[in-house]
Amino acid sequence: MKLDSRLRRSDILKVIFVLMLNILNEKSGKALSVVRGFFKPRYILSIVLVLAVFFIFVRIADRHLLEQLPAAVDYIQKTSGLRCEIEALTYSFPTGVKALNVHVSDDDGREWLTASSITARISPFRYLMTRKVGRHLIGNLDTRNLEVTLYHKKSGGWEFPELRKSSAHPVSGTESEEGPINLNVNNLTVNFRTEKSTTSHSYRKMKARIDRRRGDGSLEVKSDDESFHLSVERESGEFTLKADSFRLAILSSFLGDTIPLDDVYINARGQGSTEKGKEMSFSVSGNVAHSRQRKSFLPPLEAKANILEFNVTGRKNDSRISLRNGQISLGGETLFVNGWLSHGNNPVIKMVFSFPEFSIGKALNSLPKSFHPDLPDLKIDGRVAGKFYFFIDMERPRSLEYRFEGKYEPVKILSLGSKIKVNTLKSPFRHTVRTPKGKKITFLVGENNPQYVSLEDIPQL
Repeated sequence: MKLDSRLRRSDILKVIFVLMLNILNEKSGKALSVVRGFFKPRYILSIVLVLAVFFIFVRIADRHLLEQLPAAVDYIQKTSGLRCEIEALTYSFPTGVKALNVHVSDDDGREWLTASSITARISPFRYLMTRKVGRHLIGNLDTRNLEVTLYHKKSGGWEFPELRKSSAHPVSGTESEEGPINLNVNNLTVNFRTEKSTTSHSYRKMKARIDRRRGDGSLEVKSDDESFHLSVERESGEFTLKADSFRLAILSSFLGDTIPLDDVYINARGQGSTEKGKEMSFSVSGNVAHSRQRKSFLPPLEAKANILEFNVTGRKNDSRISLRNGQISLGGETLFVNGWLSHGNNPVIKMVFSFPEFSIGKALNSLPKSFHPDLPDLKIDGRVAGKFYFFIDMERPRSLEYRFEGKYEPVKILSLGSKIKVNTLKSPFRHTVRTPKGKKITFLVGENNPQYVSLEDIPQL
């Protein structure tokens, strides 16, 4: 009986195996028949003809674009007033024109823009609607390895290339028919160049959308660990702002080296809206943080510590921006801001800062040590409670007015830290200074220096 049961089980397994093979053969046979049908001579011939026509079309398009390259460069130079160099123009599937190795400079030879490629995507629908050729046909601009350089004026302020209009660029009705343009950039570098140095900042992606007809737009910038997004709608009067770990080092070119911003980040949220025929109301909140090395048994980790937190609401009309109930917290100490400033290059500013028992020591001690590297262990004390009034018309600097009403406890230095040894000043010591060109000079301070002059011997002016 046991032998019969074993035989029956083996027979059953054989039957199942044979059935599976038959099913697989049947399925594979159908698949093979489909593949064989696809590779019939007439299908292969059709595919070859389509590819050949496409190849010929691409060659014709590339040749035509190459012939149009000098005219395109001349058009850009006449309409913008800037010199433009393009290595080649090629066709980009399905409706694009790609410019390779683009360089834009001015008459002084300063380079404003470079890109490995800029692809303009043409909208056939816009052409069918207008039956005109112009920049209104461009729907998308895709750019790779874009580098933009801004230059600081000797008289102050930043330069921007001024685009000019000429007879080569007549104002036409197509401008009012322009649709939105989407700009996509992979690998963006922005250079801020001054007489002393150049600051560069790189971002992995940038997306922008501009609708000149409606006045709307959006901007999004991303890198590996930071992002910034801004969108504006003119018709509704609304805007939204979002920043996550966005580095403020981009401001170092404007503020100089007085404030170290290399490791300072901002996180912010903002929004605004306008009612019909009325002024815009807005609110912005967030915090400013800096990264610091956190001790760990693993490789050093970066932790972000808050420097300050802010929250402000206000309103904007045609003449001024008003701030209401602005709140700034620094080291756990809070101050309130109210006031207004006018529009324009030389605004009028009127502010009131309220300090409810504000500890100056706690506020300053919360700043990162990179803000005071020579005094890393500085400890101070001092309190203020009251209101500080400030007014200035930037067009008339002598109009400056300020006053304080309240209580003020003078700042006291509790400790300069271990690096500062006041007693060493009582005896000769060596002092090192750095020249404007970066050279270090060390000299002896004391009576043993031939050029030493005591305080009593210094003549009075």
